[in-house]
Amino acid sequence: MSYCVFASLALVTIMAAPSLVLAEEYSSDIITDRPDFTESAVVVPLGTMQLESGITHEQFPGDLSTVSVGEILIRKSLNEKLELRLRIPSYMKFSNGSDVTGLGDGSVGVKYQLGPTKSGLDVAAIAQVSIPTLSDVSSNELDPSAIFAIGKELNEKWSIRSRFGVGWVAGDMEWGASFGLRTSLGGTWGGVLELATNDSESRSAATLFHAGVTYVLKNGYQIDYHLGYGLSDSAPDLLIGAGLSFRL
Repeated sequence: MSYCVFASLALVTIMAAPSLVLAEEYSSDIITDRPDFTESAVVVPLGTMQLESGITHEQFPGDLSTVSVGEILIRKSLNEKLELRLRIPSYMKFSNGSDVTGLGDGSVGVKYQLGPTKSGLDVAAIAQVSIPTLSDVSSNELDPSAIFAIGKELNEKWSIRSRFGVGWVAGDMEWGASFGLRTSLGGTWGGVLELATNDSESRSAATLFHAGVTYVLKNGYQIDYHLGYGLSDSAPDLLIGAGLSFRL
């Protein structure tokens, strides 16, 4: 893994440190769409805006590796059931003998919360479209996608998440699904276990086992670290990342 990845992982932790001394006016019950691939099935609280960010390094079979820096998702409540979602382009680096770098595509979309149902099941639908940056790593097209997410608290310690999504990247249809468990590890520590798969018309399915930890500071800042292992040839052999999320 390159030195810039280690430096960026450390930066996430350093960025979170000042939040320890900020006024405790933020909610400590922050619910994020990261670090797992399975989006939450709830919108951000009315009158708030939430920012989620991170860095990810992936090592594929052979010499191919990727780094994504930024991963900024801005979530803004529009009403009690609807949020606006703006994904800022991330810096991308693809290495396979030579390097290809550029800004990945951003996106704009909405999440509509359909639940909770009478049985306590959270349900949400997400619709979004990518905004091409026209860089060397851009699809150069407006790529639409839709995601259906569900979640449920099983008890005070355990909850489940699942999602199914379909979309297009440069005219290539893709679909993916995931199932995850979240658990309390004591205090404001949390754990994530997830199985995710993604398939398309042009390649075989990429299946990944994913695990991570989250830590919420008293004022609602959350830091996360996560690790993934590929279970198929198309998936990365190793995925490692970190993130920082907070609510305004």
